[in-house]
Amino acid sequence: MGKQVYISAITELELFGKQNMTDKEISIMNELVESCFVFDLYPDIKQLVKQLKRKYGIKLPDAIIAATAI
Repeated sequence: MGKQVYISAITELELFGKQNMTDKEISIMNELVESCFVFDLYPDIKQLVKQLKRKYGIKLPDAIIAATAI
């Protein structure tokens, strides 16, 4: 490949947004994201957004609002 891939933090959150992801799917997504340059949000907020989306199946905007309010 040889080229750097850039993604936004929102794209990263969408990749992890599938409800009931298996550990294998999460591992694959982690490997993919780790190979990219991510234009980031605060890591603790981002992690909470991922958890909220997986656990409750809420939409990304709602998850971001909830994560920043907690």
